[in-house]
Parts: sequence; C-alpha cells; structure tokens
Amino acid sequence: MLQGWGETGDTAALLEALYGGRELGEDAWLDGLWRAFEPLTPGARGVHAARSGWTPGRGGLQILAIRGADAAVNALVQGTSHEADSDFIDSVQCAPVRMLTFSEAFGARLSASPVARRLAQVGATDALVIQSPVPRSLHQSIGLVAASPTAVRLSEGGRVVLDRIGAHFAAAVRLRYGGVEPVEAIVAPDGRVVHAEGEAQSRGSREVLGRVVAGIGRDHSPEHLA
Repeated sequence: MLQGWGETGDTAALLEALYGGRELGEDAWLDGLWRAFEPLTPGARGVHAARSGWTPGRGGLQILAIRGADAAVNALVQGTSHEADSDFIDSVQCAPVRMLTFSEAFGARLSASPVARRLAQVGATDALVIQSPVPRSLHQSIGLVAASPTAVRLSEGGRVVLDRIGAHFAAAVRLRYGGVEPVEAIVAPDGRVVHAEGEAQSRGSREVLGRVVAGIGRDHSPEHLA
C-alpha cells in the first residue's frame, strides 16, 4: 500500500505552475505541471500531464498533448489510449469529481480491465488522476496522472490536500482555456482574502488561500531570493 501522497512536496509550487503559466505554450505549461506534481506523489511511476479528447459512446481516447517524467511511458499512453473502452471513459474521464484513483473508479473490475494491462506495462497497478474538462471544447479534459506500483490509499489529510488542488486545477484550466470567468476569491499579496464566493467562502478555504498567496509572496521576495 502506497502512502504519503498529498502529504509531501510543495503545494504552492504546483499552484504557481497552474496559475502562472498562462503566457506559456501548452507543452511548456503541461511540463511545469507534472514537474510540480511529482513531489506530491513519492514513488509514483510515469507521472504526466496531458490533454485528452474522446467521442462519447465510442470508446477510445486521443492524447492531444502530453508531457511527463518518462518518455517511454508518454509514448505508451499516447500509443494505446485509443484502446480505452467506454467503461473507462465513463468511470474516469466523465466522472463528476476533480480527483480520483482508478481503484476507486473501477472497484473490483479494475484487475480485469484493459487499463490494468496498460498499468502493468509500466509496473503499476493503480493510478491517481486530477482532472478538469476543457471549457468551450467538446469532450476534452486536462489531467495530471501518477501511476502507483501498489494500490493508492490516501490519508484523510492527503485526500483533503489533493481535492483542494483539484479545485484550483479546475479554476486554472477555466482561466487558460475558457477566458476570464467570475472568480471565487480575490486575495491580497499579504494573504488577506478580500472577496470570496462559493467554496472559497468556507473558513478552511480562506485560510488555505491566504497561506498559499502569502507563501508565494515570501518565496519571491528579494530577501528570500538573496
């Protein structure tokens, strides 16, 4: 059982990669995402970020862009994704959640699914996915994927962190691909939340947003960089 995912790494670095890359081309942005995501998933295999497309009811995925830690895994994903069946697409790509594991999505069916055979080719049996649909584009999504050699079992704390990252991931994808939409929160450089809507109104979300923004400000201050 693999543990520790969501409990290590620098979440502020991932948030900065998510929101700070709007001026980058897609490949460079995806490259920054997986690099910032990898430290949060220690021991993972084939960490990558990708944009995928599919046709509902017909199975098969088309990997439109992919960047990751292992070129061979990237090629495998790109070369075999068209074999994904509708069950996989319904369970993962069309899931109404921001973050999931394959074992959670498939349950006992995972070991007998075509996806299990693909995971085995990279020495994995499970995977974690954080994803968001691409606005203004039919049936496309951006996803962060980390494959695991053993079943992924997230701690309560790790799950909370990864789910919050999923919320920011969805917001960043909307900003990049869908234009500017009403924001859920406006945070001053010193970490004060000056406006909040929706999920951002909760005390916990306001505190996390404040800490993240204040932390990014400290990391980029002249004193810190000296």
